[in-house]
Amino acid sequence: MPTYTVQSDVKALSVVTRLVAPSFSQDTCHSFLKGAQAREFARELRYSSVETALIIILGLPSIYTGIFAGVYTAYKQSIIDKIIDYSDLYPGVYVKTIKSSYGTFYAVEPWTDTTKATVTLTNSDSATERVLDVTYKK
Repeated sequence: MPTYTVQSDVKALSVVTRLVAPSFSQDTCHSFLKGAQAREFARELRYSSVETALIIILGLPSIYTGIFAGVYTAYKQSIIDKIIDYSDLYPGVYVKTIKSSYGTFYAVEPWTDTTKATVTLTNSDSATERVLDVTYKK
């Protein structure tokens, strides 16, 4: 379970992981966004594709952003609403974007301690998850 220290001048942190198991794999983008950055992410998500939002807000290389594009409108709106609500109530927002052959899924949670970001990796006898990329945005 890697934990990353987040300095006060960092606005966002992105950790991209890949989980591999027999006949299955998924890529996950763990986005830790401080207040204003979370609202900006939500606005970009509303008016553009997920891919564009990840490039603009998090500065992710395009090799990783393409896997996160393509979200249905109603589902996307519910994610946007959660991001905005949490950014109003908490100092940060944690957005987990999961892409597999089954589709793209999101989890949005409050990020209360914005001095550190912890990513839980799944590792067992049949599955291994590893970190592919870490990006800080100041």
